[in-house]
Amino acid sequence: METRPRVPFRRALIWAFVMIWGQRGVATLMTFILAALLGPDAFGLVALAMIYIALVQIFLEQGLSAAIIQRNDLQPEHLDSAFWINIALSAMLAAGTIVSSEWIARGNDMPELAPVLRALALLLLIKGLTVVQEAVLRRSLDFRTLAIRGNAGTVVGGIVGVAMALGGAGVWAMVAQQLVAAVVMLILLWSIAQWRPRFRFSGAHTRELVSFSIKVLFARIGTYLEGRIDALIVGPFFGPAAIGLLRLAERAIDTVAHMAAHPAALLSLPHLSRQQDDRQAARREISRCIEAATILTFPAMIFLAVVADDLMLVLGEEWVAAADPLRVFCIAGAARAITIVVGQALQAAGKPLLYAYLMWAITIASGIAFAIIAWQLRNEGLAAQIMGIAIWKAIITLVLVVPISLGMIRFVAGYSPLEAMRAMLPAFGTSAIVAAAGVGTLLILAETPWPAWLRLVILSAVMGGAFAASAAIVKPSLRRQLIDRLRKSDTPDLNGAESEPLAS
Repeated sequence: METRPRVPFRRALIWAFVMIWGQRGVATLMTFILAALLGPDAFGLVALAMIYIALVQIFLEQGLSAAIIQRNDLQPEHLDSAFWINIALSAMLAAGTIVSSEWIARGNDMPELAPVLRALALLLLIKGLTVVQEAVLRRSLDFRTLAIRGNAGTVVGGIVGVAMALGGAGVWAMVAQQLVAAVVMLILLWSIAQWRPRFRFSGAHTRELVSFSIKVLFARIGTYLEGRIDALIVGPFFGPAAIGLLRLAERAIDTVAHMAAHPAALLSLPHLSRQQDDRQAARREISRCIEAATILTFPAMIFLAVVADDLMLVLGEEWVAAADPLRVFCIAGAARAITIVVGQALQAAGKPLLYAYLMWAITIASGIAFAIIAWQLRNEGLAAQIMGIAIWKAIITLVLVVPISLGMIRFVAGYSPLEAMRAMLPAFGTSAIVAAAGVGTLLILAETPWPAWLRLVILSAVMGGAFAASAAIVKPSLRRQLIDRLRKSDTPDLNGAESEPLAS
C-alpha cells in the first residue's frame, strides 16, 4: 500500500534540507534570543524539562514510525491500529508525567521544575495525533509538506516566546514557545496531509508493527539517553546554571549536526529500505548518505569551533563559560554525522537491535562516568564542571561510538571502514579549507577593537564562502548538479524518474 506516489530522491533531499534548516535554524535563533533574555538558570530549567518530555515522546512513538516507513507490505489496517495505539498511549504518558512531576522536581532539587513539566505534558497529547501522519509523509518522501508545516509552527512559536520573554514571562516564555509551535504544526499537518484514520483496530496488524517497533524503541531510547545522559546525571550535582551552560553548548552542536546531517539521515531510512534485499546497492547508498551528511557536518563543526567565543559573547557575559566546552563538543558533533546514518542503515536492514545494544552499553558506561566526574567536580567552578563533561563525551564518541558503529554496519551490510573513509574524503577536504580560512580571519580580527557580533558576521561570511568554493573544488559533480538544476528550474519533470542525491 502507498498512500501517495514517492517523491524523487533529489527533490526529497532538497525539501528535507528546507525543513531541517528552516525549522532548526529558526528554533535555534529563537532559543539563543531567549537564552540571552532569560539567562542560564531559566534556560537550564526548561532545557531539563524538555529532556524528560522528549524522552517520554520516544515511548509514545514506540518505533511505530520507523516500522511504518520500513515495512514493504503496508496496509491501511497498520496505520489505523498505530494511530489509536498512539492516542491511548499519549493520554497515559501525559497523565503519568503530571503525576510524577513533583517527584522529578525533588530528585533534581528544583521545585520550580514541577509546574513546567505539567504544562509541557500537553506536548505528549499533541504528539499522539501526529506520529502516524508524519510517518506516512516520510514514507513517501513528502518532505515538502513536512517542511511547510514544521517551519510555520517554529516561526509562530518563536515569535510568541520572544514576545512573552520581553514582557517578563520568564521560564513560561520558553514553555509557550514549545506549546504554540506544537499546536500550529498539528493544525497544519491535519489540514495538509491526505491520510485520515478510521475507527478500526487490528490485533494482527498491530503485532506485525510491534515486532519491529519494539526493537527500534529500545535503540531510540539508548540513542537519546546517550546524547543527554550528562545533563540528566549532573543535574543534582551542578544545579540549573551549569545545566543551562551545558545544554546551550550541546544545543548548538545538536542544531548544526541536525541541520547538516539529518536531511540525509531522514532519507536514508526510506531509501535504504528499498535496497534491503540488494547488499551491493545498499553499500553504495550508505556511502552516498555518509558523504551527503559529512560534507556539511564536518565544516560546520569547524565553523562552530572557530566562532565559539564571539557567539557566546553575543549572548551575554554569563554565557562565555560555555565557549571552550562548545569546541570540545564539536568533536562529538562531527562524529554524529556518521553514527546517524549508520543507525538508519541498521534499521533499514531490519537490524535495529544491534544498534540498540551499542547505544545502551555506551549510555550505561557514560552514566557511570558522568556520575563519578560530577561527584568529583561538584565543588568546582561552572567552567571546570562543564569542561570535564565535554572532554569525557568526546572521548567516548571517538573511542567507542564511531569504531563500534562502523564495525556493526560492516557486519550487517559488508560495508567496510575503508569505504566509509573514502566517502568522507570530500568532507575532509572542505573542512581543511574552511579551517584555514576561519583561523586566518580570526587571527586578523584579533587585532581589531570590533564588537563580537561584527566579528561573528565577518567570520560567517568568510567561512561560508570558503565552504562554497571548497565544495566546488573538492566535489566538481556537486557543482555541475547545482548548475544543471538552476538551468532546469523552470522545466517540469515529466517522467518523475529517480535521481541521485546532490552529494553523489
